[in-house]
Amino acid sequence: MEFKYYVTYATMVHSDDLEKRFEKLAKVLKKHKMELVFWGHPWGTTENLMLVMKGDVKDYEKLMNQSEVSEATSFYTDNRTHLVIAP
Repeated sequence: MEFKYYVTYATMVHSDDLEKRFEKLAKVLKKHKMELVFWGHPWGTTENLMLVMKGDVKDYEKLMNQSEVSEATSFYTDNRTHLVIAP
């Protein structure tokens, strides 16, 4: 068993052209060996945005220190991420 999925809930700061913003984020994630699996709007939460990433936990940890990731995720704030264990 290992961490494989990272589910992030966040509040949007800018909601214009989300497809383009997530396309940019997917490219940045791919550069760092991560994959954007899904993004959308959750029901029943106080946040209005969610995304699911997939990858190795070591790559996820490295990802958090990259300035280009901060830039690519600047359209949301107050995020929290749940790490999901999978076989």
